[in-house]
Amino acid sequence: MSSSSDDLERRSPQLLQELGTLYRNQNDFSKAFKVLTEALDIHTQLGNEMGKAEVLFGIGSIHLRCSKWDLAAQHYQQALHIWSEQGMTGDRAYGLYGLGDAHRFGGALDKAVSHYSEALEIYTEAGHGAGRASVLCALGEVGRWRNELESAVQQYSEALAISTDLGSKEGRANALYGLGNVDRARNQLDQAILRLSEALDIYTELEEMEGKTNASYSLGESHRMRNEFDQALLHYSKDIELSAESGSQKCQASALYSLADVHRARNELDQEMYRLSELLGVFTEPGDKADRAKALNRLGKIHRLRNEFNLALSRHSEALAIYVESGDKGGGASSLIGLGESHRLCQNFDQAIVRFSEALNIYTELGDNSGLANASFGLGESYRLRSEYDPAFLQYSKALEIFTNLGSKRSRAATLHGLASVHCGRNELDIAITQYSEALDILIELGDKAGQAKVIYGISYVHRLRNELDKALLLLSEALDIHTELGSKEDRCVVLDDLAEVHHLLGENCDALRLYSEALSIFNELGDQASRGPILAALAKINQFQGDYDQAVANYTQALQISLEIGDNDLRVDALQGLPEVLRLAHPNAQKITVPVEVAGPLRCSRHGEISGPCVVRMQIRLTDGEGDNDDFCQCVANRAQSGESNAAGIDSATKPTWDVTPPHREPTPEQEATPSTSFEVAQ
Repeated sequence: MSSSSDDLERRSPQLLQELGTLYRNQNDFSKAFKVLTEALDIHTQLGNEMGKAEVLFGIGSIHLRCSKWDLAAQHYQQALHIWSEQGMTGDRAYGLYGLGDAHRFGGALDKAVSHYSEALEIYTEAGHGAGRASVLCALGEVGRWRNELESAVQQYSEALAISTDLGSKEGRANALYGLGNVDRARNQLDQAILRLSEALDIYTELEEMEGKTNASYSLGESHRMRNEFDQALLHYSKDIELSAESGSQKCQASALYSLADVHRARNELDQEMYRLSELLGVFTEPGDKADRAKALNRLGKIHRLRNEFNLALSRHSEALAIYVESGDKGGGASSLIGLGESHRLCQNFDQAIVRFSEALNIYTELGDNSGLANASFGLGESYRLRSEYDPAFLQYSKALEIFTNLGSKRSRAATLHGLASVHCGRNELDIAITQYSEALDILIELGDKAGQAKVIYGISYVHRLRNELDKALLLLSEALDIHTELGSKEDRCVVLDDLAEVHHLLGENCDALRLYSEALSIFNELGDQASRGPILAALAKINQFQGDYDQAVANYTQALQISLEIGDNDLRVDALQGLPEVLRLAHPNAQKITVPVEVAGPLRCSRHGEISGPCVVRMQIRLTDGEGDNDDFCQCVANRAQSGESNAAGIDSATKPTWDVTPPHREPTPEQEATPSTSFEVAQ
């Protein structure tokens, strides 16, 4: 064979087309595009219009797989034009079908229906059953996307009957898949699972990758909707495996989002965070920024739930920067809501109000009522927690009206809860009870037990304000049972704390001691130092009432240690007020006692400067009245922290300074928060 013949064979357009198809099936789209483009050039040079149309259609299919809808439509249109000119009716129907797909996935559903309908007419006249079934399934998909479910069922059912008569397994699987998704949309989940399972079995038998991926995802969704989370996890995990194998990032991302939803429903925040972090690894291309921002906002919400507020602020800020760069105002507003919630939970109420107000302005401009309600709710929460009840009432009322009009029952219940808390702060207790009760009825209807427990806790607070302690006790016990059933340790501790306090007010100190000890045990398990301190101080007071002065001293000392380590001024004052009193009772003849407190550091002293590592603070506490040059320990630590001085005395971690301490006097102050501390986050 001559060299020119060898070269011609090597550059045979038919061989290049076969190679391009092979690369496409292997998801190596760049190589497929390269060899098909070469084949197109050869057909063009040879004037082979039919070959050219075939290659144009193949290139369009590659663009379709790469989600480049406009380019896909452009190439399908060119192929269709050639087939129409050549009078190739069958190929023309094929081109119309491809063009319909490009418009359907690109969101131009009217154009898609027009092309599909023309293809269906050609296949019907030609008696081409398989082609007719394929187009009917595509029309069914459009109907399902438009929520025209009756029409979709008719088209899928007709396609199923044709494919069954023809013995076409793939056609049958496609129709079953469509019908199963309609069943899922109608919440007919038993029927959906049956049909989708049959479709998956056929796709598996045929080794049809895309079908297996889609059916696995839809089965996962069906089981998730039935709260069958173990089965849902199995199908989503299979979907992720298949999507990774096929290189379909969009399918992989959908499955990862759904897996994260399952973990959220099961309160598995670590696993949810892991899946969302995987999503960030998927969304790395410039065109993925919007999806990346969405995942970042969701990660920010998880960090909020885990009380990791700095991380939450970082995630939401990164998402906000992406949305601002892209000009996506709605996305930016959702990030501002996340930032507002994070600042609110950090008790940075000024910043929270700024962020919620910015989001409110954007949602007003966009006419987004749902976003407007969320921003108003956040503002209501922030003002309430600052005890600014008038603006809180105004914002909650706006949110309530919108949520009611939108039919958003869960958010309406959350807003009623907030309004009831405002009325508690205003001492309008009858109105508060009415709104709490309305919220509780909604949450019972929704089966939201966690929400019910929060509202019951709020009602118990009203009874405490009325000094109806027996009623408060019953309601707190009910809330505790719910949190125990749900396994919510943090919420359980909040209720245990209040239950213990009510028992103490009733003079039932043994019960109070038991409940405080139970709460302390859980906080120890969680490693929550900030919550351990107040419980230890409360336990010390109960110990004092029971005459167990040594244990009271030990608990006050631990509370003081925690206050020094985390910088909790209120807790430090409580401990330094309680210690002298209980020491006087334990040592009635003593004038001054040294109390050693081990502190991890760092802390500051007016005498010794900054101490960076572990040390022992030896506090000499005067138990009798008298004058002296004792340091005010609380004031010295605060002043040095403000001055920014560090290591003035060069003391290292081995130093064990002795500080003479006079407990500061603190006038009684009203509670900082005159409303229940439990709050909701509305769905965004």
